[in-house]
Amino acid sequence: MSRNKLIPILLTVMIILPLLFLLSSAEVHALGVSPARTDVDFKPDQTKDYTINIINNERKDMKLMVFVDGDLSGLVKIDKKMITVSKNEYTKAFTFKLKNPHKFEKAGVNEIPIRILELPEGSGSEEDAAKVGSTVEVVHQVMINVPYPGVYAEVTDVYVMTSPDNKYVQFTMPVFNKGSAKLDSIKGIIEIYDLEGKLVGSVETNSLSLESNAEGKITAQFLTQDRRGRYHAKINVMYAGKEIKIEKDFFIGTEMIEVQGASVDKFTLGGIAKFNIFLNSKWNQLIKDIYAEVEIKDSKNKQLTKFKTASIDMDPNSVGMLNAYWDTANVNPGTYTMHVILYYTRIATDKLFTLDVGFNSIKIRESATGAVIAGGDNIDTAKSPLLVIAVVALIIINIVILILFYRAKKGKGKGGSDASNDMNNANTINTSQDMNTSNKPKDGSLDTL
Repeated sequence: MSRNKLIPILLTVMIILPLLFLLSSAEVHALGVSPARTDVDFKPDQTKDYTINIINNERKDMKLMVFVDGDLSGLVKIDKKMITVSKNEYTKAFTFKLKNPHKFEKAGVNEIPIRILELPEGSGSEEDAAKVGSTVEVVHQVMINVPYPGVYAEVTDVYVMTSPDNKYVQFTMPVFNKGSAKLDSIKGIIEIYDLEGKLVGSVETNSLSLESNAEGKITAQFLTQDRRGRYHAKINVMYAGKEIKIEKDFFIGTEMIEVQGASVDKFTLGGIAKFNIFLNSKWNQLIKDIYAEVEIKDSKNKQLTKFKTASIDMDPNSVGMLNAYWDTANVNPGTYTMHVILYYTRIATDKLFTLDVGFNSIKIRESATGAVIAGGDNIDTAKSPLLVIAVVALIIINIVILILFYRAKKGKGKGGSDASNDMNNANTINTSQDMNTSNKPKDGSLDTL
């Protein structure tokens, strides 16, 4: 490839790369809010004050505007819409008032977003802010849990664990009463089938009563009678004349691959938490394409994320490790559950962990064991406004260079025609013996940058 063609390509790449870098760092903001949301159990006509904290991550002077969005914005009252935060304030408390109506038209979760905007320097009023816009915005979610009319329950999952001595299998099912009426005598029947679909036994759970908006669990133990292998459960949960049907595959006996535990690399809240999931293969053959689905829920059993890890292969009777990554942006300190479902050779093995998330650590509890992994102090240069200024300046410089290059090339094409003719005549004299030969430039290629 000729030099004249190569230079504009390189200049274009120099412009694109800073743009990509700027876009990749755009998600890191100087402004934060804690907690990320407020969960409210609906009570008719109730009025209550709630306090949240605005976080000044960069310790700088800021002017903020707060407003409520959405169809239910009239339920939230904000006394002070313009807020000033000084560089000496890492957090600033902010209070809003929520007035519940007598009833909601929609049952379930009703969301009201409260938007907090950082304003550019020089904006002193709401009118100024409306003209110039904002630089950074964060959202606090007000989640109002409205009971369903009458009776309504949900069973979110079924957890199956085999006892250490393989004597029984424990079934645990969380139950949530999301209706307006109290539920009595919630119980389930579990039927166990083998791989051929033959019924091998059944068991009943305990009975449970739940008030409105309350949660609990029903459990049952199935005696294995020395059975080992893969089985299928059909579960029927009954309450107030209604039924919830669930099906789940599970194993009796020692799994071929055990999830032995988990740890976390260096961690800082708001960053990426890297989980190391430790595996132990007790099978005497190579097992390929082992991967896990990881689901993380909060204390209200709301799913925050669900993803699949990369696959690995494990040698016979060996140990291995899977890596899972959790983006903790907008995650608050607190207790969470991590459900790991391991898949291999059409088999699924699950394990439940409790995560105690702090600002610089995650404590992982599995049964009676756990470990604290402290995070390091990582400096995130993407948070610096100087970096953004430097990138923008680099883009402008590259654009100017590109314009000057094309102007110079255009001027050379007009003013240098006489010199080009002289050069062509000289080349004709020196290469007169090759007049009949057509010299073509070789094709060039440029590796992808």
